[in-house]
Amino acid sequence: MTIASIDLGSNTVLLLIAEVTDSEIKTIKNFYRAPRISKNLKKGEPFPDENIGRLYKTLDEYQKIIEEYNCKTVLAAATNAFRIASNGKRIAKEVNERYGWKLNIINGEEEARLSFVGSAYPFEDGKSKSLIDIGGGSTEIISGNKTEILYRKSFPLGVVYLTEKYLMHNPPLDSELSAMEKETAEKFRELKSVSELGEYTIAIAGTPTTLACIKMNIKLYDENVVDNTLLNFNDISRLYDRLKKMTSKEILENFGQVVEGREDLITAGAGILKVFMELTGIRELHVNSRGLRYGLILDYLIHKLNIRESQP
Repeated sequence: MTIASIDLGSNTVLLLIAEVTDSEIKTIKNFYRAPRISKNLKKGEPFPDENIGRLYKTLDEYQKIIEEYNCKTVLAAATNAFRIASNGKRIAKEVNERYGWKLNIINGEEEARLSFVGSAYPFEDGKSKSLIDIGGGSTEIISGNKTEILYRKSFPLGVVYLTEKYLMHNPPLDSELSAMEKETAEKFRELKSVSELGEYTIAIAGTPTTLACIKMNIKLYDENVVDNTLLNFNDISRLYDRLKKMTSKEILENFGQVVEGREDLITAGAGILKVFMELTGIRELHVNSRGLRYGLILDYLIHKLNIRESQP
């Protein structure tokens, strides 16, 4: 059967069309749009009308694609922006009524779990794996192995949040970058003592995939090339140092389509990765283009998996 899976993030909305059999998920097509529904959104306040307009423009387009591929099952999950907006539940209900989907607003821990399942499965070698998923409004860290999840937490910082809070100038001032890094380090502090972080660390979402493209000088995104790319600490530091000296316009002009929609956010994303690697001592990241939307499908087929959570 053909399934559609949608990840409604704070900055991007991703659509996966996949052919699902008893034994595998075969990617037919991935679609990416950046309506940035969390733009100027404050916790406890409603989505601005213009953000909702951009969201529906994207979802209208996706509905046509879903119908074109004759997807009878649509799996959809909304993350941090919907969690913090006062009208998030109402908009989710409107989406379900408008398109006939079942859009669920998932909490940060569930987002981490599904992202982990989607990117880390399968565990052929039996080793533990860790995941960092940098979103627009939150960052999820999770670690686990074939039989259990050992650690997971959603941290209230993401590229839209940090950019809007700290990076007021274009390019940002050193003082703005320092303040951003300081908050990131404070929020991540507990990771210094988390012994469960795995032997193999995966980085998913737009920040690592974009940085991998920049490293390889790829201007048109190709997930087949990006998947399993390695980014070491020196790569991240070098790219961060380069990006923070550039305006968002210069970033777009220099790196092309792969940064479109996140040209003003990628500096914050690189900063998050740099601080994360500094605190944890992780020296290498395995870039993965899968994540939540794949996890939604795998969870739908959960009887095929053997992942359970450890008891607290």
